[in-house]
Amino acid sequence: LATILERVSEQAIATGFKNVVIMGDHGGGQPATYAEVAKKLEAKYAPEGKHVYFCDEVYAKAQGDFDKWLQEHGYPSSSHAGIPDTSTMLYLGGDKGWVRKDLIATAEGDPMPPPGARGRGRNSDPNAPPRKNNGITGDARRSTAALGKQAFDIKIDYAVKQIQGFLANQGKTTAQ
Repeated sequence: LATILERVSEQAIATGFKNVVIMGDHGGGQPATYAEVAKKLEAKYAPEGKHVYFCDEVYAKAQGDFDKWLQEHGYPSSSHAGIPDTSTMLYLGGDKGWVRKDLIATAEGDPMPPPGARGRGRNSDPNAPPRKNNGITGDARRSTAALGKQAFDIKIDYAVKQIQGFLANQGKTTAQ
């Protein structure tokens, strides 16, 4: 992934872009991969007045803040294919068949592990019910397109503000 991000970013610079923003919307490896590529290319191209930034708030911060909002409003915790994912897909393409709407009423998966823990392993409760293993972690039954729009709008808002900050600070700081 790092090689692909680097080559795409360098090609954008070669074709005339002065600012390249790399961001991802899925996966926990972003800080290690995306940030390192941005830092490496920023060091390489900043002396030429070209910049590469890693926009990290579009993923972890936005997702964390939306999860917090959901919990504060009585929604269950979830992660993979839970309310945030399913609702976003309903908002972006609910009419395109991206979500099996007929299954939302039964879209309850394996329970969310406690903070800092990974799913059920050797040290899990032997009295816990068997895994559903349906790809859902948490409960997506209350997913709606309206919640998806809210999650999507948060991501857009955070990304725009962070990118505006990058551009406003050009020349004031070193590599991002």
